[in-house]
Amino acid sequence: MSQPPRMIRVGDIVKPRPNTGTCGCCSGIVVDEMEMEDGFFMFEVLIGHESFWLDSIELKLVEEEDVRDAS
Repeated sequence: MSQPPRMIRVGDIVKPRPNTGTCGCCSGIVVDEMEMEDGFFMFEVLIGHESFWLDSIELKLVEEEDVRDAS
C-alpha cells in the first residue's frame, strides 16, 4: 500500500516544475513558507544565489530515494 505524498517543509530539497520561470533542471532548498488566505502555501526556495517564491503545485519534493539513486 503506497503512502500519501508528504507535505513540503522548510529544509526540504525541492525541484521546480517546468515553466515556473526558474531553472527547472536545478534543485533548491526551502528556506521559508507562508500560508495564504486561501489556505494554500507559498514557499521561498533558494536556488543557487537567488530565492524564488513558488506555489506548492509548482514544486516537486526530492525524496531520499531520488537522492540516493543520483549518487
